[in-house]
Amino acid sequence: MYKITGVTHHSSHKTFAVSFDDGIIVILDSSREYHSMLSVGLDSYYLKNRKWPKGKSLGNRVKLGKEWVEKNKKRYKIKD
Repeated sequence: MYKITGVTHHSSHKTFAVSFDDGIIVILDSSREYHSMLSVGLDSYYLKNRKWPKGKSLGNRVKLGKEWVEKNKKRYKIKD
């Protein structure tokens, strides 16, 4: 199972970049919905498996990201 290693809030784009320990970064938009995905590092999930996370795996990542952002809302001074 993968876990979140950090989340970055980009105030000008109003997005969140949720980094996972397997090298995948999921970008969430201002409403905390899936926007896009990146693969970083030489040992990333994408390079190992030659495919992007999708379906249940992607859904779980988005869910974890949403929960993490909501739990740490004050850290980013988010105004809803």
